[in-house]
Amino acid sequence: MRFLLVLLAACAVGGCARVQEIGSLQPVPLVAADGPAQRHAIAYQLPAEPSAGTRPAITVLRGAACEPGSQRASRASTFVIMDAEYANVFQDELRRAGYRATDALPAGAGGAGTGYRLTATMSGVGLNVCLPEIDQNNPYDGKGEAGMTVQWQVRRASDGRVVYTSTQRCYARTDTVIAAAGRVLLKAAFVRAIHGLLADEGFRAVLRQGQGL
Repeated sequence: MRFLLVLLAACAVGGCARVQEIGSLQPVPLVAADGPAQRHAIAYQLPAEPSAGTRPAITVLRGAACEPGSQRASRASTFVIMDAEYANVFQDELRRAGYRATDALPAGAGGAGTGYRLTATMSGVGLNVCLPEIDQNNPYDGKGEAGMTVQWQVRRASDGRVVYTSTQRCYARTDTVIAAAGRVLLKAAFVRAIHGLLADEGFRAVLRQGQGL
């Protein structure tokens, strides 16, 4: 699954000083798997409780001008990404990079037939989104930015022992009005966290060497 990220030189939503701060970051290119790493099956393990990623701190600006005086906080289900959806994004990106990504594992499940299982703990999930037509009952089309921090734990599938940890800050932004803006931005930020993990030399070494297996 690919998401087009447009980085802005200026703020996409009016009155940035009044909305939550989401630090910008450059995108990370997708780095292909090394040959030896392609031998190991990898599964995303769903959390026992819904992750913080499903409950972002949201600031919504409304109107064509995205005026700061019209902002309001929101926790509308319009912007919720379920953990299974994040798992699908993870699976798609790993497969694009050449890894053997298997179906997601339920919380607490072992990894029979899997070399590694990965867990993602999200924090600081934020979304600033301008919805020009929200007053016309369109809470979907918009523009803005999203950010989060994801801590990845790479576990040996056989017993759950952690063999590597990587923390990735991630960010996505668009100045073009797009459909389902909030959801697209959150997923795009998560894609950056995945790309950051796949570019992490420590992670790559674990997969190359089959560490812990």
